[in-house]
Amino acid sequence: MHELMNDVISIINGQTQDRVDGIRASLQRDKLFIFDRKVKIIAGDTVIRLLPNNVQEEYLVINADFFSGDVDTTHYECKLEKIPNIQKNRSTEQPVYNITANQSNVILNSSQSTINSTVDNSNVFSALKSTANKNFQGDALRTINDLISETEKSVGELSFKDKCNQLVSQLAAYGSIFAQIIPAIKQLCS
Repeated sequence: MHELMNDVISIINGQTQDRVDGIRASLQRDKLFIFDRKVKIIAGDTVIRLLPNNVQEEYLVINADFFSGDVDTTHYECKLEKIPNIQKNRSTEQPVYNITANQSNVILNSSQSTINSTVDNSNVFSALKSTANKNFQGDALRTINDLISETEKSVGELSFKDKCNQLVSQLAAYGSIFAQIIPAIKQLCS
């Protein structure tokens, strides 16, 4: 099996943004196989592969299953969803959100060329879902929307702060797509 590991990939941890390079693997459309038992990979991580033509492909890890066995059969099998290059280009055109929360006012990156609006707690979650719907599809979109909905349902409960912080960690894994609104969400979490 090890002779089939023809790809060299990098993994970016979805929570800490730590990057591990030079991992031998087999990446096949929406599946990834890694026979290195020391590698750590979980759902929400990003897999990067540089093609021979210097085009970089990025994949979101949807599910990572570890199969234990002897030295030759122990491996990870991961379900992936490709992050299209168009999403990465679109993410640089993110709007600037100006948010007013019940506790205090939060103004982010305001400028005269920005449309300023007031957003309450419920509208923050709507804005998050709208951003997710514009940038993702399939399992990745369902995962993100479920996390947003779960956090929104916990507003006013004791678990809200923890769920809100988990949401921020997960959204940070998507890089600049949610970067403009994350500081406002952090403010709501506190």
